Amino acid sequence: MRKRIKQLARGKFEYAKPEFILSEEKIEFTVIEGEDYEGSFTIESKNGMKLRGLVYANHPRMEVLTPQFEGEQVRIRFKFKSFGLSEGLTEKGDFDIICNQAKISLSFCAFISKHYVTTSIGPTKNLYDFSCLAKEDWNEAFQLFYSKNFSNIIKANEVKESLIYRGMITAKPCNQNLEEFLIGIRKKEKISFQIEKKQCEFLEVTETLKESIEIKKNGWGYIEISASCDADFIRLPKTTIQTDDFIGSTYSFDFFIDAEKMHSGKNYACIIFSSVYETVCVEITASRDVLSKERLEESLERKECLAGIMELYQAYRLKRIVTGVWANETVSILDHLRGMEPDEQMYRLMKAQCLIINRQKQEAEWILDEFKREWIDRKAPVWGYYLYIMTLMEREPSYVDKMTKEIEAIFHENPDSVMLFWLLTFLQEKYVGNHALKLKDIEYWVMKGCSSPYLYLEAYYLIWQDPYLLTKLDAFEIRVLRWAVRRRAITKDIAIQIFQIMETCKEFSQVRYDLLCAAYDANPKAEYVGVICSYLIKCQQYDPKYHHWYEKGIELELRITSLYEAYLLSMDERKVDQVPKIIQMYFQYESSLPYRKMAVLYNNIIASKTSNPEIYQQYRRSMGRFALEQILTRHIDDNLAVIYDDMLDIGMINQEIAKSLSHVIFTHKVVVFDKRMVRAIVYQRQMKEPQIISIEDNTAYFQLYSKEYVIVFEDEKGCRYSGSIAYQIQSLMDAQKYLAKCMEYAPLQLPYLIAYFDTRQNYLTFQKEDKEYFKTLLFSEVISENYKARFLPEILKFYQSDVFDDAVEEYLVKADYRKLDDASRKFAIELCVDNHLFDFAYDKIMEYGIDQIGSAAKVALANYMIEQTEYEEDEFLLTLAITAFRAKKHNDKILQYLCMHFNGSTQDMMDVWFAAKNFDIDRFDISERILVQMMYSDDMVLDGIPIFSYFYEAGGKDFIILAYISDCAHRYFVENQKIDDDIFELIEARYIYHFELNDACKLALLKYYSRLAKVSERQLKIEDELLAEYTRKNMLFAFYKQLAPELLLKYHLYDKVFIEYRTNPHSHVVLHYSRDEDGDAFIEEDMPDVYEGIFVKTFVMFFGEAVQYYISEEHNNEIQVTESSRIVNNDVYNKNDVSRYNLLNQMLISNTLQEEQELYRAMKQYAGYEDVTRNIFKLL
Repeated sequence: MRKRIKQLARGKFEYAKPEFILSEEKIEFTVIEGEDYEGSFTIESKNGMKLRGLVYANHPRMEVLTPQFEGEQVRIRFKFKSFGLSEGLTEKGDFDIICNQAKISLSFCAFISKHYVTTSIGPTKNLYDFSCLAKEDWNEAFQLFYSKNFSNIIKANEVKESLIYRGMITAKPCNQNLEEFLIGIRKKEKISFQIEKKQCEFLEVTETLKESIEIKKNGWGYIEISASCDADFIRLPKTTIQTDDFIGSTYSFDFFIDAEKMHSGKNYACIIFSSVYETVCVEITASRDVLSKERLEESLERKECLAGIMELYQAYRLKRIVTGVWANETVSILDHLRGMEPDEQMYRLMKAQCLIINRQKQEAEWILDEFKREWIDRKAPVWGYYLYIMTLMEREPSYVDKMTKEIEAIFHENPDSVMLFWLLTFLQEKYVGNHALKLKDIEYWVMKGCSSPYLYLEAYYLIWQDPYLLTKLDAFEIRVLRWAVRRRAITKDIAIQIFQIMETCKEFSQVRYDLLCAAYDANPKAEYVGVICSYLIKCQQYDPKYHHWYEKGIELELRITSLYEAYLLSMDERKVDQVPKIIQMYFQYESSLPYRKMAVLYNNIIASKTSNPEIYQQYRRSMGRFALEQILTRHIDDNLAVIYDDMLDIGMINQEIAKSLSHVIFTHKVVVFDKRMVRAIVYQRQMKEPQIISIEDNTAYFQLYSKEYVIVFEDEKGCRYSGSIAYQIQSLMDAQKYLAKCMEYAPLQLPYLIAYFDTRQNYLTFQKEDKEYFKTLLFSEVISENYKARFLPEILKFYQSDVFDDAVEEYLVKADYRKLDDASRKFAIELCVDNHLFDFAYDKIMEYGIDQIGSAAKVALANYMIEQTEYEEDEFLLTLAITAFRAKKHNDKILQYLCMHFNGSTQDMMDVWFAAKNFDIDRFDISERILVQMMYSDDMVLDGIPIFSYFYEAGGKDFIILAYISDCAHRYFVENQKIDDDIFELIEARYIYHFELNDACKLALLKYYSRLAKVSERQLKIEDELLAEYTRKNMLFAFYKQLAPELLLKYHLYDKVFIEYRTNPHSHVVLHYSRDEDGDAFIEEDMPDVYEGIFVKTFVMFFGEAVQYYISEEHNNEIQVTESSRIVNNDVYNKNDVSRYNLLNQMLISNTLQEEQELYRAMKQYAGYEDVTRNIFKLL
C-alpha cells in the first residue's frame, strides 16, 4: 500500500485498473446454533492484473481469516461465530474489500438454525415432522430418536413433550419406548391387532400339517407380538412378530401340527398372542384318528356314560342314593354302552356286579357263565375282575380264599393294575378290620401318581367310617379331603377332626385354610371360628380377605389373644367400615399396632363422629397426638390424610411441624388401571431428577408441587408407557390450605417455594417479602437448571423495578448463562454492566457475542475496558468500540481509542474522524490511515478534503501530502474531475517555495490558471515559467490557447489548433485527417502520447480552413474508430496583432466579407514585411 503512495508522490500513475469478479454476488449460509461456520469466497482478476488489498467485515461475529490478499485469484476465508445466538435469528453484514485502485462491498446473511437431521423426508425440524418420519420409516425415526440431536426437535414451549422425552430416553433403548413417546405426545393412537378366527378345528391329522392364522393390525407404529402355545403337538417356528413382518396391515402366522405327538381322540391347544396392550387366545382342536362325525359323537357319548357310571357309584357309596336306584341306572347305562361296543367284556362284568348287589343273581349268573365260556386269557386283569364278582356270588370262605389267591397271582403278573389292587382291598384278610393299613396302602398308590377316583373314594370312605384315622394333614390327606370338599362330602365328624389337627399347626398353608373353611361349613360352631382365627393369627395372616373371620370372632365375643389387633390389621385400608364399639374402646389407650393400622381405626372413628360423638371425643386427644407424631415422621397415606385434615388446626403449626408438612401436604395418590405396571416415574419441570416410586396394589404415592408434570409408567421388563396407560390422580390434602401458614415458619423449604411460585411466574406478581426466597430456589441442587433459567430473568426484572441490592450481584455471577434464552441472557449481561460487573460482563460478551448487550451497555463497557487497558490495542475491544459507534453511541474515550487503533472501511474511518472532530480529539493517526486507504483504493471522495487539510496542518508526512495532491492533480488534469481550490493553493505554495512537485501537479496548476478569469502577476509569472518548461519539452495541450495572449504570442502558440484525445497511454492511436473540402485523401499519422494518455496533434490553420478527421485505436488486434469530427478555424484575431500570420488571416476575412480597402491595406502591409525580410535576412 505504501509503495503505491510513493509512486503517486513521484507522479507515477497507473492507467490500467484491475477488473475482477467475485465468486458470489451475495453470501448466504446457515449456521448451527452454538457452532462456528467457516466459509470462503474468491476474487479473480479478469484482466490479468495482480490483486492486492485488505478485507474488513462490519459485523462483530464475522472474522476474516484472510484479511490481506495478493494474486490474480485469491480465496478469502472467513469464520462466523454463532455461540449465543438462537434459532430463527438472521444476521446481516458486509465484507469491505479494499483493493489496488478499487473497492467493493460484498454482503452476507447468516441464518441461525439448530442442528436438524436431514432424513429421507427432508429436514426434521419439529415433532410433526418426526411423526411423519416415523410413519414413513420407523427404523430411521428410531435412530434419530436416540441421537444427540433429537432434543433440537422439541421446542422450548413444549414442556410436556420434553418431560415425556426425558422419561423415555433414560430407559433402555427399545422400539416400544418410541411408540409410547409418540402416543404420549398425541401424534398417534396406540396400535392393536385382531384375529377374527379364534377357534380352529383340524380332523384326520395323519402327518405334520402346516396351517396359518391371519393377524391384522390397525394403525401405524411399532408392534411386537409374542406367540406361545400350551401343547406339545403344536410347533411354532416363529415366536415373535414385529412391525416389519406385516405386509400392509396383515401378517400370516404359520404353525405346525405334529401328528406324532398327538394322542388318540381330540387334542386341545391354545396359541396365545400377546402385545404390551392386549392378549388374544386362539383355540386349536385336532384329532389324528380317521373318524367320522358319527364315531366322534359316539366317542364323546361313551366318555359321558363312563363318567355317569362313576358319579352313580360315588353317590351310592356316599349313601346319597339307594342300592336299587344305583343298580338300575347303572345297568341302563351299561346296556347302552354294550350296544355301542358289543365286544367290550368289562361292561358285561360291571352289569353282573350291579345285578348281584341288587340281588338279581340269576341274571348275573347267566352273564358270568357266558363270559367264562368266551374268555380265554386267565392272566388278564379282566379275569381277575371276573373272579372278584364270583366271590360276590359265592360267599363261602374257602371259595373266597381260593379266588383271592388266584387274583393275587394275576396281580403278581400285572403289578401296575390299579383295578386289581382295588379289588384286593376288599378280599385280602390283612385289610379285614385293619382300616389304617388299608388307608396306608391306598396312600402309597395315590402318592405314586395314581389318580383313580375309586381309590379316592375308598380312602374317603375309610375316613368317613372312622374319622380318627385322620391324624395329620399331609399331602395325601389333603388330596383326599379336597376331593371330598369338591363333592361336599365333609361330615361334621371329619370337620371336628380337621379342627383338632389344625389347632397345633403353626405354618400357614392356603390349602389347609381352605379345608378349615370347608370344615366350618360342615360344622359351623362358634368354637371353630376361634380355631380359624387363632390359626390365622399364629400364622400372621392379616390380609383383608381374612377380615370376615376376625369380624365374626368379635361378633361371637371370642376371647382370643390379639384378635382385636388382627381385626384392625386385616381391615382394608382403602375402605371406611364401621368398627365395633369394643374395638374402639379397646384401642382408646396404648396400642402396639403399626401406624397404618391405627390410622385405619382413627379414620373410622372420624367417619363416625357424627353418629358416635362420644367415642370421637374420647379418642380426640390420642388422635391429635398420633397425627403430630406421624407428621414429624413424614408419614402419609389415605387414612393419615383424613386424620391430618381433621386434627391439624392451623394454630398448631410451628417450625418443626411446618418443615415436616412440606413432605406431607403435597402428596398425591395415583391409581393405575393396569396390573403390569410396577413403577411410576414422575417428572416435574422444576425438579432436576424424577421421583421413582413403586406401585403396590395398583397404587403409588408421590409429591406433586405444580401443574407442569408428566408420569411415565414402567413394567417388569423395563418398558415405559406415557400415553397408553389409564390412571387416576388424587390429591390427599389441600396444600393451599396450609401453605401460607407453613411458609411463615419454614419459608425456605423447597416444596413450599416451588408451589408458591407456581402461581407467581411473572415478576409483576412478586412481593417484596419474596426476596428472601429467591436465593434458595436459584442455588438449590435439586432444582432443574432450565427452571432456574426461566425464573432468574423474572427475579432480575423484579429487582430492576424495585431497588437493587447485593443479592443481585450473586445471582448474576452464579447464573448458568448457557440455559438462558437470548432475551434473558442479554438482559442479565446488561444488568451486569448496570451493576458495574464490567469484567464479568466483558467475559460473557467474549463468550456469547457483543450483540448480547445494547448500545448504552456497549459504551459503558467499552469505556471501562479502555481505561483498564490504558488504551492499548486489543482486537476484541476494538470490535466492541466500533460496534457501539455504528449504533450511534460513543463518547470521547471510545472515539480516541478508535482514532488510535481502528482500521476498517474508508467510510467507517471517516465517520469516526468526523465524530472525533466534534470532540476536538487528536485525529492524526486515523487521518493518515484514511488518506492512504483512499489513495490506494482510488476512492478519493470530496469529504476527504477536511481530513487532508487536518493532516497537512498537523504536519503530516510530506510524501503522503505530495501523493494526495498529485492524485488530485492527476484526476483534475487527466480525468477532468473537479477538485477543491485549496489543493491548487497548496500546489502553488509548494511551487513558490520550491517544494517537490511532479508534472501532474504543475500541469494541473497551469490548467487551473488557464480557467481563471483573472490571474495575478505572480500567477502570470508561474504560467510563463511552466509554459516555458513544457513547450521546451514539446508538451503542447489545447488548454494553452486559454492562457494570456502575450504568452501565446511569446511561445508562438497563436497560430496553433490542437486535436486532443484521451485514452490508455499504452494504446496505439492513429489520426486520420484530410484538409480537402470534400474530405478525400486522408493522411494517417500516429498521435503522440504527450502526457498520461493525452494524445495531441497540432495544426497551423488559417481563418476558414477546416480539417476532417477520425481517430482509430487497436483493440485485441482489431482497428476500431473511436472518434471522428471536423475542426474549422473561425477565430477572429486582434487587429493590434501585426504578425504576418494575423495579416494573412485578416486578408482572408476581408476577402470573405468583400472589404476591398481593408484587404488592400493588409496586402500592402504584408508586402512591406516581405521586402524588409528579403533585404535584411539572408539564407545561410
